[in-house]
Amino acid sequence: MKISIVTPFFNESEGISFYFERLVPILNNLGYEYEIVCIDDGSEDETFEMLVSYKIKFPQMKCVRLSRNFGKEAALTCGLNYADGDVVVPMDCDLQDPPELLETMIEEWKKGFMVVNAKRSDRDEGFMKSVSARIFYKLINKLSDSNIPENVGDFRLMDKRVVQAVNQLKEKTRFMKGILSWPGFKTTSITYSRPSRIHGKPKQNYLKLFALAFDGIVSFSDMPLKVIVGTGFTITFFSFLYLIFIVLRPFFMEIDVAGYSSTIAIILFLGGMNMLSIGVVGIFISKIFNESKNRPIYLVENEVI
Repeated sequence: MKISIVTPFFNESEGISFYFERLVPILNNLGYEYEIVCIDDGSEDETFEMLVSYKIKFPQMKCVRLSRNFGKEAALTCGLNYADGDVVVPMDCDLQDPPELLETMIEEWKKGFMVVNAKRSDRDEGFMKSVSARIFYKLINKLSDSNIPENVGDFRLMDKRVVQAVNQLKEKTRFMKGILSWPGFKTTSITYSRPSRIHGKPKQNYLKLFALAFDGIVSFSDMPLKVIVGTGFTITFFSFLYLIFIVLRPFFMEIDVAGYSSTIAIILFLGGMNMLSIGVVGIFISKIFNESKNRPIYLVENEVI
């Protein structure tokens, strides 16, 4: 059996030594053949040079440098394309995904599970981030046809057949949590307490996380369009009833002078609904436009494998 560890790097030069010092002894103790696929996502520091220098010590490495920073989702996609192990495990370079769980994951795989998710038992990320993550998972699982497990990141073990299925998905908007969950197959989960980051700072701020969450909803659900249709139908229905009321009112009661404020309120409400609807439709059209250009998800500048 061969294990592939896939790790994206971006400006992580200060933590690379810690990564290998902790990961490699664990892989050696497992007693299986392995490879470490390291993807440098266009780092601006010495990350790639340091990775190449470690390949002298660990020839099982594959070092790939992208031509620029394409984002973690694209770098992870690249790593899955380069991995050729019987099982593949995406893992963050800051080792908040503990490599000590690899043995447990492999045991579950031997039981016949094609996917072994690592589920966080807690989120030591602050109140707002924890609450927003909980809301996001509940929302996207309500809207999406495929189930995205809550509190499960990219850290999971996948059989090579699952990875082959994932590599067939060529969409340019890469929401990897959804893409990795979409193929299905026999799945189980193990829980762990996620440690704090030791080296460096998180590269994702709240704005980037919000954009990623929004991409996930748009990529895996057409529910926003259905909501627009439903809202439009509801407004049209009640507007029609109101029209009947206006037509019949002179026959049964006195007509009051029309109110200016109520008219303006209705106009503003319908105008806002139109703008919102056009905006949502426009977002879907922009995604279609990006897909139609058929640009590659990433470009490789250099590789040492």
